[in-house]
Amino acid sequence: MGVNKVRIFAGLGSLGLVLLAQSAVAQPCPKGNLLEGRAPLTVQDIEAPLRLTDGWATVDQMPYDHPDAAKWRGPGGAVTWDLGAAYPLSALELQADGNDRYLVSGSVDGNRFETVWTKEPAAVPGLSTTSRVDAGAFAARYVRLQATAGDGIYSATELRAFCDKEAFRQQPLHVRQNVPLPSNVKRQVSGNSGQLVVLLLGSLLAFGAFAPAIIRRFRVLFSLLIIAAAALGWTHFLAFNGKSDLHVGDAFHYFMGPKYFRNTGYFDLYRCVARAERELGHGEEYATAVVRDSDDNRVWHGSWFATDAGRCRAEFTPAKWDAFKRDVTAFRWLIRDQGSIARLLVDHGFNATPFHATYLRALVLHLDASELTLRLLAQMDTLSMLGAIAALWWGFGPMKAALFAVLLGTGAFWGYPWLGGTIGRHVWVFWMALGLSAARRKRPALATVALTMAGLHRLYPLFFLGAYLAWHGARALRQRRWTAALKTSLVALAVTLSFALVATTVSVGPRSFLDYTHVISRHAGTPGGNRLGFPLLLSTHPGGFASNLMDSRLTDPSEVWVQQVRDLSHAHWPLRVFVSLLSLLLIGRVAMMGSPWVTILAAGPLLFALQDITSYDFIWITFYGVIAIERVRWRWWLVGFVALSIVLWLVLPDMEQQHFVGNWALLLLLSVIGIDLWQRPGRAIPPVNSRRTIPVEPR
Repeated sequence: MGVNKVRIFAGLGSLGLVLLAQSAVAQPCPKGNLLEGRAPLTVQDIEAPLRLTDGWATVDQMPYDHPDAAKWRGPGGAVTWDLGAAYPLSALELQADGNDRYLVSGSVDGNRFETVWTKEPAAVPGLSTTSRVDAGAFAARYVRLQATAGDGIYSATELRAFCDKEAFRQQPLHVRQNVPLPSNVKRQVSGNSGQLVVLLLGSLLAFGAFAPAIIRRFRVLFSLLIIAAAALGWTHFLAFNGKSDLHVGDAFHYFMGPKYFRNTGYFDLYRCVARAERELGHGEEYATAVVRDSDDNRVWHGSWFATDAGRCRAEFTPAKWDAFKRDVTAFRWLIRDQGSIARLLVDHGFNATPFHATYLRALVLHLDASELTLRLLAQMDTLSMLGAIAALWWGFGPMKAALFAVLLGTGAFWGYPWLGGTIGRHVWVFWMALGLSAARRKRPALATVALTMAGLHRLYPLFFLGAYLAWHGARALRQRRWTAALKTSLVALAVTLSFALVATTVSVGPRSFLDYTHVISRHAGTPGGNRLGFPLLLSTHPGGFASNLMDSRLTDPSEVWVQQVRDLSHAHWPLRVFVSLLSLLLIGRVAMMGSPWVTILAAGPLLFALQDITSYDFIWITFYGVIAIERVRWRWWLVGFVALSIVLWLVLPDMEQQHFVGNWALLLLLSVIGIDLWQRPGRAIPPVNSRRTIPVEPR
């Protein structure tokens, strides 16, 4: 065959291929949704995929686990449809979980897929609808949907694809308006409503607002009833966090962190979990994950763990490494309904104090992770809260302990969804309550030991210990000599710190103290949407919420917001210094003229002024309940703040908005408390409608 003939046949073949390709895309363009009613061709790790093309979506901002939503079982989930012929994809629309990134890709042959549209995270919480018109008119017969990045929990209700843009504009998304709320959401709302009832009725009883004679006569019985109601309120009337009574994510950190602390320390837990996952055959899940570097809180793509910077630097014996992988496998099973372990590795790591790590390590060192083990360990917190109530009963009486229980069990900022069902989070609450009661009972050694233990477990209770020592110092100044109580307290402080130093050094090593200073610095510079405090209040405004400043193009999408908070916080330093000085003067005045337990609580405004901390750490607000009964001027302000936290949880879906409003309310509450303590640092007011005489506190 001559060269010319070869060229002729080659040209005819090329022309035939071109005509064939054109015929593949030259199908008549349907006027409707190309995907509606189509069953998937292939499905991988997605529950109820038929919901994606049933023609129905729901109202935006509904929860991600709405009954109309298909849910991803893992980050590698994907679903593919065959359109029957190749059509240009001129318009696409997707309703999916808003804080994640989704990818729509297309293919002509079903083998090689190309990106058609990337749906970026939305600024609204819950399910959100996003569309793209004229998506490049990419011709495809096969359409694939998958999640590529986010929090590891993915869901979508509907994907629509049109080749006719005008048809897309004329056919709005069908939104089902009357679908009942998911049962867990209904239980959560009912639980919040019940908490309001418990808070108001319990407060009325504690304040003696009605039937004071009967309440005084049967105060023990009424106190027990209030405490029982508060316990139900704490669990949202057995609804817990809407899914389970176990907080798997938090338990993961507070079990794995201390058990393997001698190996991973504060900074290698995530790296080593990723290494174990790869060895267990789950490394592909990190291809679409977002993870965090515990060294500096930077966020990376999951493939970072495969680099030198992200490799596991810890050393394990073979037996210890096998145990580590068994525990990782156990948590993988426990978190299966919420995604994969990869979604936990975008949190902020294990950040307990060295002494608290020592305490937890003693509990978990010889245990294997399992659902039963974690549920039993979670009851340590139950015992801690009951112990706190018992300690305050001993120190202040049944009704004040009951009021504390009501505030503890109903506040949304420190509610069950944050800290319920985890390990060792509330032990400091017990020590704080014991220290407060011991101060009331004039037991300086016990008070100092207990407050020091609270600070060793959670650090910021050291503010309250400092106020207590300031009270002793004020007494020594007035008497111009070292008082016996001050000497006793200093000896107790020295003995407790020495014990903690030795125990911590033996258990988790001396380097833990140095590493923890880095943890404090790192964590303090990373604001979050669930924090409260005066520095954050000064640096946040409605237009500067993280949801408005997220930029998915950055390695850390919240980088702009974090920098804004830091810059504004530093710019307001004169105001922060001024408020801190006022708070110090308040402590000094109450220390000179008031009682030791009131002086301890007078440290609250200083703590609020100096640093922002996670909202659940503001559980210390509940301790104001022991003096609220005698402080008529502001006791309802305290109850009102707790009630507001519940209402915010009910009416504002965005967590950052809840805390923005709550932060201003907290500033108002602490201002009212501070003014009252300044005006009356040492006087107590009898309860309303009470005939009992309460002795005036000594000046």
